[in-house]
Amino acid sequence: MIARHALLHIRLLMLIVVLVAAIPLQGALAQQADQAAGKAERTYTDLKAKIDKLRTDLASVAVTGAELQTKRQQLEALRTEALAAQSEIQRPLSDSTEQLKKLGDPPAEGQTEAESIASERQRLTESVTRLEAVSKQLELLTLEAGQLSALAGERQRSEFVNRIFQATRSVVNPLLWYDGISALPTMLSRFEALISSWRTFDKDKKTNSFWLVVAIFSASLLGIVALWMGWLRAVVEAPAHDEDLRRLWRAVRVAIYSFAIIVVATIIINLLIDMPPRSERLVKMILLAGLSAATTIGLLRGILRPGRPDLRLVNLSTASATQAFQLATWAVLIVAIGRIVDEIASVTFLPVEFSIAWSAGVAVLLVVIISTLLVVVRRSG
Repeated sequence: MIARHALLHIRLLMLIVVLVAAIPLQGALAQQADQAAGKAERTYTDLKAKIDKLRTDLASVAVTGAELQTKRQQLEALRTEALAAQSEIQRPLSDSTEQLKKLGDPPAEGQTEAESIASERQRLTESVTRLEAVSKQLELLTLEAGQLSALAGERQRSEFVNRIFQATRSVVNPLLWYDGISALPTMLSRFEALISSWRTFDKDKKTNSFWLVVAIFSASLLGIVALWMGWLRAVVEAPAHDEDLRRLWRAVRVAIYSFAIIVVATIIINLLIDMPPRSERLVKMILLAGLSAATTIGLLRGILRPGRPDLRLVNLSTASATQAFQLATWAVLIVAIGRIVDEIASVTFLPVEFSIAWSAGVAVLLVVIISTLLVVVRRSG
């Protein structure tokens, strides 16, 4: 009997110790939530003032192209800072919400509860409301910064078009090419900085989004190459006298399969991988350019059939069909690479001269390739 009473006293003492220890812990969590909310509110006030100033600056018609580039960089930095501030308050918000759920609903009318519990519920409710409010404010700032950056980009593109038609910077002016080539080291250094910031993002978030995207890109490329080389061919090709509908299907199926591979890769990346905003823009453009290139090249392969004259849908010799396929493939790849480099220039805020020179270079290459392609087709008869 004495041992039982002693055991009860020990259990009661342990319960009191746990409750006493929980009091400072709850106080510490409450203090952390208040500090996180206060810091986020101060960040919001500071970022709001800076974004409002940039909005006023962009409304001025006197803003030059160089200033637009600088302001886009500033807006991207503010957008990143707002996203970081919003991320910092997610843990305190989650903790406060979980504590509030554990306290349960307030007592029904006519019922009572301990004053300490009612006070704690009120404090947690105020904390959650405060954190949710500042989180939404920061989310709105992120959206505003993105919209202003897009507006500055539109103005840059308008200036880009105007400068193309200026005699002092036309595509036949050597200074244009010099300015574009001189911007290449800047592009490489900023692209390296973009990748570094992506890796830092992964380190902070404890993810491997960069390597996951690289792995998905590599797997998609290998799948498409294998498809084009015939390594994944499921059935033996039909003889030449097969009906036209089935021959047409054999011409377009490689394009459809290539399209499907890129679509699957796009869905996986969009649904499962979290990336920084600028990296996400670049990855989306790479996927879009890859989708267009893979589908077009697959269709060209199906129509020209360099290795199967009996299934070729155009009246060309084998040598001409092979040359035409190679030239058309180069043209498609140049267009795709051009779109990706343009996006790199956009997300890294490169000078307009680089975009002009790059676009002019792509146009010249395409003219040469298409002219050669026409000569090949004409000689084939």
